[in-house]
Amino acid sequence: MVAPVDPNERVVLGITFGNSNSSIAYTVDDKAEVIANEDGDRQIPTVLSYVDGDEYYGAQAKAFLIRNPNNTIAYFRDFLGKDFKSIDPTHCHAAAHPKDISGHVSFTVKDKPQGEDEEEEVEPSTVSIDETATRYIRRLVQSASDYLGKTVTSTVITVPTNFTEKQREALIKAANAAGLEVLQLISDPVAAVLAYDARKEAAISDKIVVVADLGGTRSDVTVIASRGGMYTILATVHDYDFAGVHLDNALMDHFAKEFMKKHEVDPRNNARSLAKLRLESEATKKALSLGTNAQFSVESLADGFDFSATINRVRYEMVGRKVFEGFNRLVESAVKKAELDVLDVDEVIMCGGTSHTPRIANNLANIFPETTTILAPATSTVAINPSELQARGHRH
Repeated sequence: MVAPVDPNERVVLGITFGNSNSSIAYTVDDKAEVIANEDGDRQIPTVLSYVDGDEYYGAQAKAFLIRNPNNTIAYFRDFLGKDFKSIDPTHCHAAAHPKDISGHVSFTVKDKPQGEDEEEEVEPSTVSIDETATRYIRRLVQSASDYLGKTVTSTVITVPTNFTEKQREALIKAANAAGLEVLQLISDPVAAVLAYDARKEAAISDKIVVVADLGGTRSDVTVIASRGGMYTILATVHDYDFAGVHLDNALMDHFAKEFMKKHEVDPRNNARSLAKLRLESEATKKALSLGTNAQFSVESLADGFDFSATINRVRYEMVGRKVFEGFNRLVESAVKKAELDVLDVDEVIMCGGTSHTPRIANNLANIFPETTTILAPATSTVAINPSELQARGHRH
């Protein structure tokens, strides 16, 4: 345990610890500000990578998935507090694989520097999931402390609604080991609602809210009743089949086929080509959320062939149609699970990185009546950045 901090000495950081990306927030003059790290990123990939004893995290670590996948740990948050036999390691196949060390999830990475003898192989270390989480949280805290010019002592962390007691305990322990006092764990969807309700202009009214938290590797849809400033969760739906990574996959298949038309080589058959394809497809997806056209370009994609192509938003929406339809069904199923009708819903709050995609917001606007407010960049001028919602919310 961390020694209790004098309340007057507390420097509190809000942490959204995601499976794909994380963010950090600090309150200035009663307003939560999402902090950029030293790379200028507000969305910080939840990735650690080790190169000759140096630890990288965030976007730099994510870039190493191309050249150094075996020493790069990614998509690990959901493994916290779980037995090895109950995890789904699918998303780690292009990074360090989770290993079963007496039932506990661990990773084997070369995180020590090369010794004097260049010939000698560096002995890999076994890093437990708990230690991995601690190392990553430590980096977030360091970034925030550097930015604020004072040492962060305490934190409020958001967690998914399906985190078990064991997972919550593991997260608190990991944060304590990083030197943090954990003041509270707050559920992701409630943090998202709070971010809107905490705004000065917000009129707090009784309402039914759907929080569509669409992330990189998972989607969580929650129906919340807000009554007299109290939040009650009516239903939650968790899904791993419709998330940002599935939109990346649709683009990867599209560009791989275009490449094969020219070169008769499938870039998906080679690990490094596949990693390049994935990274650029994700960048293209993000570009298509902002603009109507995007350029896909990779040097030496496969067999030494460079490849570039353009895609417009209409084509992308056709390529990803099945995934987009999946998001619709997910949201509808949550409303049904709450034994409500779409007509009962006052607002839909979209959060998570995938919520930047205009097609998803526009589809939801078609599902719900006109009286329902869809709070997303594509459908509302007052929408808060979906990637920053939860980090802003846990400061209130």
